[in-house]
Parts: sequence; structure tokens; C-alpha cells
Amino acid sequence: MNERVRKLRETIGPGEYYICTEKCRLITESFKKTERQPEILRNAAAFAHVLDNINIFIGDDELIVGNVASKPRGIEFGNLFGVWSDPEIDGLKEDEGFVISAADEEELRKLQAYWTGKTFASRMARIFDDERLWPYVTLGVTLPPAPGSEEAFEKGSAIAGNGMAVCPEHGAILYGPDYRKVLYGGLKSIIEEAETEFRNTRFRHENDFEKADFLRAAITANKAIIRFAHRFADLASDLAAKEKDAGRKMELKKIADTCRRVPEHPARSF
Repeated sequence: MNERVRKLRETIGPGEYYICTEKCRLITESFKKTERQPEILRNAAAFAHVLDNINIFIGDDELIVGNVASKPRGIEFGNLFGVWSDPEIDGLKEDEGFVISAADEEELRKLQAYWTGKTFASRMARIFDDERLWPYVTLGVTLPPAPGSEEAFEKGSAIAGNGMAVCPEHGAILYGPDYRKVLYGGLKSIIEEAETEFRNTRFRHENDFEKADFLRAAITANKAIIRFAHRFADLASDLAAKEKDAGRKMELKKIADTCRRVPEHPARSF
């Protein structure tokens, strides 16, 4: 193990892990502005708002950049799947050892009021029937037994993690991205493909409106990913300008050049 790997490994070892609320706050800000819009467009707008505004950083000795949270050793909280109850938040601090600032904790608890009754878990609970589905989810066959009421089910279903993704959090593990298409074509080509398809769409059937919403969401999301990469390029350039060590300065310049090119354009050396 070389010295760089040893140092990077030390940053993920035992220690304090932080509850981050920045993603949750940004998603909430966006969703409040897009009420009554189609869900897919709301998710895309929120995703863009997160990538445009969430805190980013490049750690010492890092060569591959990109963060899953707004703080080192952090985990972002979300509300699209469920609501965090006060006992759950208390338990994460007292029983699980997570750390959260007083200001972030106050904000996290306040954000739950907006999401109550709007989450994926709440929508699921409203269609559960007493004869089949409620008995099944409370039995604990595939997951731990769920509470037997809509309110309790929603408050017991919140999920943390999932990086910067904006979707009902379980959805982030139920798809397979076409990485080859991005590596060899770049996101710019995907955006252009979606824009061409949108211009050629004729609204003759109900499905055409859904198709148009999907294409608009794809364009919004992919443009946001490109801007996100450019934010890292700008950060790396700024760090390089201040760096005294010649070797690290060259590494940061290389990071900036790479993030300025991919994933917007095809990778040159993967």
C-alpha cells in the first residue's frame, strides 16, 4: 500500500460520521417551487438544484473526485421515501453515534412538516387494503415488520444516503445505467438526442405528453450533471492556483482538465 492510499484509507476508517441536511433542504426548496408539475419534472428540477448548489470539496491526495455528501464522512438525508420521526433522529445520535450540529438538527426536524403526507411511503400506505397488503407488510416477510397505520408507516420508512440522487431513495438501486453510452458518447450527445426527439414529438396521444415530460427531464438532469462536473473543474483550478507543491499542482490541473471534458464529452483514456 503506497502512502497516498494509506492516507485516503485513514479518512474512511472508524471515527465520527456526520448527518448532512443540505441535500434535503435543497430538494425541499425546489419541490415547494414546482408543486402541481409532473413528478418527473419535479425530480429533475430538484436534482439540478442540488447539483448546482450543494457544497463540494476535493480532499488532500484525491485523484478521483466527486462526493456523496456535502461534508467529508457525511451521509445526506432525504425525504422522498419517508419522514424522519423525532425518535429516529434521536436514535441516530444516541444509539448509532452519528453527529449533527444543533442548527442542522433543528432544520432537519422542521423540514419533516412539509413532507408529511407527500412521500412515496405515504402514497403506498393509502392503497394498502386491510385484507391483503397491510397484513403482508406488518408480517415482516421480506423486510422488518412495518407499523400498521399510514402515519406510522411513513415515519418508519425514511432513508439516508443515496448520494446526490433525487428519486424515491429505493429507486437509486433498481436501475442499470448505460455507462458505455456515456463513456464513448458523452452526455452532450444524449442531450442532443433528447432535444431532437422532443422537437419531433407530435402531441396526438396521451402518451406523447408523458414522453415529452421524460425528454425534458432527461435534458434538465444531464445538463445539471455537466455543470456539476464543471464545478469540480473550477474548484480544482482554484486549488491548483494556490498549491505550493509542484506535484500536487499538476495533479489538480489534470483533475480540472478531466472534469472540464467528461462526462460532457467522450472519455479519451478510460
